[in-house]
Amino acid sequence: MRSRRHLPIALAAALLAIVAPAVVTVPASAATDHSVLDVDVDAPFIIAFHNRGTWTFTAKNDGTGPTLTPVTLAVKYNDGSNPYIPGTPNAWSQVTASSPQTKQCSIDTTRKIATCIAPPLAPGQSATITVSARADLAATQDAVINWRVTAARGAKDPDVAYNTRLGATTQRALRGAFDSAAPAAHGVAVRGWAADPQLPAGPFSIDVTINGIRAGRLDVGAARPDVTKVYGFRSTSGFDAVVPAVGSGPQRVCVTAVHVQTSGILDLGCKTVDVAAGTPQGRLDSVTTGPDSFTVAGWAYDPDAIGSATQVAVTALFPTDDQPKVVGTVSADQPRPDVNSVKGVAGDHGYSVTFSPRQTQVFGAERICAVATNVGAGSDTILGCKSLDIPLDGD
Repeated sequence: MRSRRHLPIALAAALLAIVAPAVVTVPASAATDHSVLDVDVDAPFIIAFHNRGTWTFTAKNDGTGPTLTPVTLAVKYNDGSNPYIPGTPNAWSQVTASSPQTKQCSIDTTRKIATCIAPPLAPGQSATITVSARADLAATQDAVINWRVTAARGAKDPDVAYNTRLGATTQRALRGAFDSAAPAAHGVAVRGWAADPQLPAGPFSIDVTINGIRAGRLDVGAARPDVTKVYGFRSTSGFDAVVPAVGSGPQRVCVTAVHVQTSGILDLGCKTVDVAAGTPQGRLDSVTTGPDSFTVAGWAYDPDAIGSATQVAVTALFPTDDQPKVVGTVSADQPRPDVNSVKGVAGDHGYSVTFSPRQTQVFGAERICAVATNVGAGSDTILGCKSLDIPLDGD
């Protein structure tokens, strides 16, 4: 029996090194982290003084594996201005940050960074941070404030540059105030002012909504010497007018100023007004169109004149007009037994009227409204509005 001969140990090791592939030591995170972050940001583009801007920053894991670390979402809401304008370090105030995925959110007001740390993301999962801040740069010219958002997996994410987005928000130098809202004989009286220090002669339109319904669009032009004295703006920067109410009881009145030349928007805020109980009640039930007509129907009555037919004005609003056009009026004197039963009132309070677009020239109108005329205590009230699609050419 022949014995086997063995290779020397050193030679065997050398042969193994030639035949076997080399083994490289790889960090566990690099070897197993197959996550890929896809980021998206929705940020304010133009905002007016004392209005709030909101950044919504989302990171989604589009990879085949989970992130092995928490995901840090950071919004540097103030990254300086270009060119520099005094006061820009304090351009934003009242900053808030939140995330539906985590409560680990913080705000560094010195570095101007809001941060939320979300748990690790599985494939297909997303994390979002929402940052809100008030524009507080009291400048007499527009200022461009830079911002930067970043998503990072851990402290040494190699893809952090790819998960960063840069942008800027223009803070408009618009100024204004919603001074007061009060009940009036034919609706709600609103008073305030709006101006642009860069374009002192520039016209403004004032949009007024009541309980979410557009009640009117006003022009700026009333004398406001107090504004001129304090700010140096033109003295005709005020508005003071009456718009119809929306029923009786508490009315939430909101005012927005729109610069006609630049389309800059300034939210002037909201106030609550209690409209007297004598205001007409009612509703615009429907606006229906036919081959060459449209019909408006609903009901209305005035508690102060329950035995009389309430007059209802039908108006049409055009995209290019500030004020609605009165198409016609109708008396609410048709039977509505459902209204009698539900409201507990006697008499006939329904209305239904048909108009021809050719006769009323409402081609291109985008909305039809019904407004009840008040008698006695209370104010005129909007019964409702409906969208209407009438071709511009009448075909």
